[in-house]
Amino acid sequence: MAANMKLALFSLLILFNFTSHACSCMPLTEDDKYNNAKEIIHVVILSTEYIEPSEGIFREVKVNYRVLESFKKSDVALNYVTTGSGMCSIGSQVGHEFILYIPESRVVTKCSGSHYYISNSERTEKELAGLRLKKAI
Repeated sequence: MAANMKLALFSLLILFNFTSHACSCMPLTEDDKYNNAKEIIHVVILSTEYIEPSEGIFREVKVNYRVLESFKKSDVALNYVTTGSGMCSIGSQVGHEFILYIPESRVVTKCSGSHYYISNSERTEKELAGLRLKKAI
């Protein structure tokens, strides 16, 4: 009995340990993501570079990219954004494609709606079709 209790307690501690470090942000609707972004683009990542943190424990990553398609343009002509190295980071990888929802701060995270581009995905194709439709209006 005592062994089962210890195993149950250990399992709960492990569960809470992992979930406490997960990214926690409110899910956004497609309209919220669009309206909150100053710029929305489909990109390929060209390079990444760590930037020492100005505050907090996570380093920031400067992400340089090439635009493949633009859905919402801003007045800023920069080809880079920053993202964190924590759990809400988009996990930018050189050579991979992403959809970036860029807020005024130019810090992209999962919470802003930015994400990895999955080719031939029904969800991604639906999102791109919606963005193209909004761009056309």
